[in-house]
Amino acid sequence: MEKRLPLFLLLAFAVLMLWQAIFAPRPQPKTKPQVDQPSSVAPIDTVANEPPVELPAVVGDVLVASEEQETGELIFGHSGELGLYLARFSNRGARLLELRLGDYTSSQGLTEAEREDVDNWVHLIEPILQPDGTSTGSMILRASASAKILERGTPFEEALWAMTVLKNADGSPRGVEFELAPGSGLRLVKRFLFRTGEQAFPLELELHTGGLAKTSSREFILTPASSMLPELDDRFYVEPQAIAAGPLGAEIDQMSFVMQQKLDSGKDRTG
Repeated sequence: MEKRLPLFLLLAFAVLMLWQAIFAPRPQPKTKPQVDQPSSVAPIDTVANEPPVELPAVVGDVLVASEEQETGELIFGHSGELGLYLARFSNRGARLLELRLGDYTSSQGLTEAEREDVDNWVHLIEPILQPDGTSTGSMILRASASAKILERGTPFEEALWAMTVLKNADGSPRGVEFELAPGSGLRLVKRFLFRTGEQAFPLELELHTGGLAKTSSREFILTPASSMLPELDDRFYVEPQAIAAGPLGAEIDQMSFVMQQKLDSGKDRTG
């Protein structure tokens, strides 16, 4: 008995070691703890080689304007031909400041050189200095209450529009184009064009709404002429005191106007 005990212990130890080597559970490999990331942020190793996502362009955020106030004085037409004008523009509000007609003069008996002097041309539209230091202008576009949101804080009549002089093939000016996009999705284009051989200059007005996310009814106000001063010192004949404007192709009998004549004192003329 005493001789078999060491042999028994040796065999038991060998069986125990063999059992652990075959059937004992293997330890799990140690891993580094992972920090939870938000669902909107992808792991760095999955996007390291992918190009950045390009967001779609928003038309409403594209700004078109001028950084400085500009004025320009141009002569349209040629001496001796019908439709000779001097026009002075400002990019503040894309306004027509002054308009003179060289087909006629304000005085008679002038020499040929005096007739070509712009100081003797007939004044059609004249700027008036206002108390705030600004001058009146014509062909001004304003936004009504329903369209104020499209101005982005600066009224259309005070914004600095981008101004471009349009030229003929021979280099002579044929018009002026103004453009403004305040970043609201609306793009405005105002174009003054002069026709050779005619006493007329059409105004083209474009409103591009392709950048607006949602369209609705908007109202705008156009002032054709803000000030027409008396040209001749004649108290017998009444000079024109109003100007009419309407859409291209509209018949005059299909349009309604409210005209009220004013005395020099500013009161309404009666009778």
